[in-house]
Amino acid sequence: LASVTHSYTIQVLISMSGKLGRKLYICFQEADGQFGKFVTKQAAENMPPNMTYKCSKSRKMSTSLVISWMKRVLKEEL
Repeated sequence: LASVTHSYTIQVLISMSGKLGRKLYICFQEADGQFGKFVTKQAAENMPPNMTYKCSKSRKMSTSLVISWMKRVLKEEL
């Protein structure tokens, strides 16, 4: 079951007025913490411009992934 299950976390930005941010941040779970060549190529070719992505061994947002989100998404919104 685990080999066919895909896990991810989606981080959205919502202002206090309820407005959605322009970018969506997705953290995918990958066994070794990085995408393979095929997935890297497919993601680069097919990911919409309003989505930013990263992967880790865990689908949960670690401190380093939150910092990545802040640099890649939050910084553009400010």
